[in-house]
Amino acid sequence: MYQLKTNNGMVWVSADALAAQEGLVHAFSTRHGGKSTFPYASLNLGLHTGDNISTVRDNRDRFLREFGISPGEAVSLHFIHSNHVLPVSERDGGKGYHTGDDALGNADGMITNIPRRALVITYADCIPILFYDPAHRAIGACHAGWRGTAAGIAMETVKTMQRIYGTNPADLLAAVGPGIDPDHFEVGQDVYDAVSVHTPNPARLFRDKGGGKYLFDIWQANIDQLTTTGVPRAQITLIDLSTYSRDDLFFSHRRRLGGNVGRQAAFIMLS
Repeated sequence: MYQLKTNNGMVWVSADALAAQEGLVHAFSTRHGGKSTFPYASLNLGLHTGDNISTVRDNRDRFLREFGISPGEAVSLHFIHSNHVLPVSERDGGKGYHTGDDALGNADGMITNIPRRALVITYADCIPILFYDPAHRAIGACHAGWRGTAAGIAMETVKTMQRIYGTNPADLLAAVGPGIDPDHFEVGQDVYDAVSVHTPNPARLFRDKGGGKYLFDIWQANIDQLTTTGVPRAQITLIDLSTYSRDDLFFSHRRRLGGNVGRQAAFIMLS
């Protein structure tokens, strides 16, 4: 289950299972609570969207301050639609948060066991996934577009947590965040073929529209990857809010195809 929460005009989504964990902070932003004007109204958190960069930085600071987090405690990546996962150290605080020039690295996943390091993922229609290992007090976050999903970014995040922190996937809690819904994510044969590598039953992820076109359930594809690595389905929260359909809540690249669009963010932090 999940909840929409609001304070002083800012609206965000919270996964109940993560919110119940002591010493853990997380959120999935919406488009509400910032200072940007059309077409980025109002909480645009994307550094590379064409919006005024000073406004975006102010929006980012506003969002984190809502949770008692300073910009110097946040870390972000230069997203490349891959399965690369990087560990975050104490000295990485602030990297990639106000400018992409000093991002942690070229990757789509981050993990850490360092308190007060907020792992920040930005997205429009791609899927943000947050991870928490309560046994080892470690967290992760990844960005799963179709290319990252095809490359197995969700699985690789779990495996990297296993390797570095000794995480048992059976202990993990995961939240699969808002993204484009399966009724509107039309893809081609190339996506069908690429995603099929990492799923035991690709046919259930795609609805054939004919002519080499399919409707793709990217939410379920990532849930399948998590359960394949050993994460119990009961410990995976799906936040099935569509970035495409819910214009009142989210920015969507596909909905604004050919135009300018803002970005949401998701983060997780050990407090």
